Amino acid sequence: MAETTSSPNSLRLSAEYAIRVHRYDQAIRFCERALKKDKDDLDTHQRYAEALEGKLNDGFYDDPQVFNSCVREWLIVSHNEAGEEKGISFHGLAIPLVEHLYGDDERVITARKHLTALTGSVPRAWETDGRFLKRVCRPTTAVKARLAVPDKTKENGQDQHAATLWLK
Repeated sequence: MAETTSSPNSLRLSAEYAIRVHRYDQAIRFCERALKKDKDDLDTHQRYAEALEGKLNDGFYDDPQVFNSCVREWLIVSHNEAGEEKGISFHGLAIPLVEHLYGDDERVITARKHLTALTGSVPRAWETDGRFLKRVCRPTTAVKARLAVPDKTKENGQDQHAATLWLK
């Protein structure tokens, strides 16, 4: 089905099937396409988190960016930052009473279990999303290198080639 005719719901259902058959990369692509069309679908955020976590649990893939994205998605599900209950958290601040009264218990409990399994903790009461992410996310620093090869030099009658690796 072409991307222009695929609805967010059909993409989400395709992602659910891909998760069931352990095709996590395909499920991630379906979820990303669905979220481009409807960012407010909490079910899609949950499937996206499941697909990212499945990719991490495969054992062959340990990327800090995927881990951090997975934690962010489970946090969105945990705080109901999308969907019908959107807006019960204040600027990413976990307000325990409001979340308890108005949160979707099934999703919140599931998301908290997954957050605990991934990070070892859940957001503390009155802890902002930014602080929680800063506390639990893995650093994603990349090392860039430049290879500098000087011109040929004559030393002892032989051509010398030298290469230096500079790390920034």
